[in-house]
Amino acid sequence: MVVDWRRCEPRNGPARGRRSSIPTCERVFRGRPCDQAQGFPSLLATNFITQENKLTYFGFERIRADWLRNAARLGETITARTAQETLTGIFDTIDRDGNLVLITGRGPVTISAADVHF
Repeated sequence: MVVDWRRCEPRNGPARGRRSSIPTCERVFRGRPCDQAQGFPSLLATNFITQENKLTYFGFERIRADWLRNAARLGETITARTAQETLTGIFDTIDRDGNLVLITGRGPVTISAADVHF
């Protein structure tokens, strides 16, 4: 689940005297309301433990498969900015080591760390 916290406000609404077109954060995770101020830390901790257990018992391949199933822009053009260069290409996959694989005009490029822009 992705929650855009920039679009959320405290449950009691906008600051006094301000009108807001931004809805109060009323997201739901696994059937439970996710309160921005109170629920997020425990939600994060619970999900971290789940992912850590998957990594421990099933290895990185399971994490990778889950991640790729939900990856944004897979198969689409993206831009990756590394410390040395900016590359644009097709987001192909995440390899077995967790690196981004980008298909560029010069062929597949493996990127270990970058700022990615859609």
